[in-house]
Amino acid sequence: MSWFFAIFSLFLIALCVFLFLKKRAKKQIEFKGIEDILILKQFYFKKIFEINKQMSLAFNKTNQIIALIENFNPKNPEFYDYKEISSSSIMEIEESKNTVKIIYAYMGKVNIAVISPVNKEVKSALYLFFKEAHARVIMEKYPKNSFDYISTSDWCNSYVWAYDTQKTAFVYYRTKEKQRIHKINLKKEHFIIDLKYAYFEAPILGEAQQLFIYEDNFLRNVFSSLFKEVKKTVTSVYKNLIFYDDFNNIAYISDGEHMLCSLILDEIKEIYFEENKIYFEKKQDNKTSQIILHKETIEEFEKFLIDYNIRKISKNFDTKSDKLINVTQDTKFIIDNTRKRLIYCANLNSLANFNYLIMSFDEVLRATAMKSGQTSYVRVQTKNLKNLDVTCKKFELAQMIEAQVNLIVN
Repeated sequence: MSWFFAIFSLFLIALCVFLFLKKRAKKQIEFKGIEDILILKQFYFKKIFEINKQMSLAFNKTNQIIALIENFNPKNPEFYDYKEISSSSIMEIEESKNTVKIIYAYMGKVNIAVISPVNKEVKSALYLFFKEAHARVIMEKYPKNSFDYISTSDWCNSYVWAYDTQKTAFVYYRTKEKQRIHKINLKKEHFIIDLKYAYFEAPILGEAQQLFIYEDNFLRNVFSSLFKEVKKTVTSVYKNLIFYDDFNNIAYISDGEHMLCSLILDEIKEIYFEENKIYFEKKQDNKTSQIILHKETIEEFEKFLIDYNIRKISKNFDTKSDKLINVTQDTKFIIDNTRKRLIYCANLNSLANFNYLIMSFDEVLRATAMKSGQTSYVRVQTKNLKNLDVTCKKFELAQMIEAQVNLIVN
């Protein structure tokens, strides 16, 4: 049996030597610094930051986990505090001066990690970490979308914005409430993008709001890709500055450089014109938005609105036989020979105040050109002795309408 005890003794000696060397190697690794702690923890780090003398912060290679090492002392390397925070466990982020608080869930409890002081480089790395975490939530909810551009409303990621250029899909995510992730198609919504003033207005939960953008290039990229899509797919009404989507009844207006606005005309209560501004009042909330444009583009949009209102009466005027007469800037007198009727349209450059009156040729008794002071008009009298006075910019125009109407009647 002596040989058995000899072998057993050698085994014990070898085991003790192995454990001693392992413990010694561990001490030597720990003694080197923070990097070796992370290696021991199998934390494959991408970047390490020394926050202060007591704390270091590390990001893993996939930027999904951060590690906090506190109270590490090279002279006593066996004792330190170590914690890992997964991006999916973060509930909220708070920032004040040069301090960041990460509120996260761990083992069913709410924990708070305080990182201070935070310099510009650390702050930038933390922002990217938080943004990528929220971006993953969005992509998990909408796997069929490919989001080319992602930004946030502020450093704390109160809202996260994502945009899919191919599908013109815009997502907004209120990060404190995970159910508040919504997707809209910007080509079917009211929006205003103005790069000059860094202004972005779009509907959040159905209400038009100004969206704040933390990263400047996000808005520039959305504008560029969206404007390109509009030019490619929507009919241009004027010099690639005014477009009209007849199917969805949406008008688009741009200055061609840094501003693009969409108007769902069915949802607009009224439109007002100034020398270099257009105002839009919405039906749902009575909110008024404005855009600034060159005077020529505004005049062309006013013409578009006039034509749009005329199409409400009829989409099939015969330009050869029917006569559309501009009696003033925003009124028209129409001799509709196709349907044997006269139409007087007023306030054509308005939505709420636009109105018109129709009378058949059979109702008309006579037309008379008249003048009262500086005002010229033509009076159309019906057979039941009712009068329609049509104001004209010139007396010669009133005389021309008089002749045309009386020719029809007689």
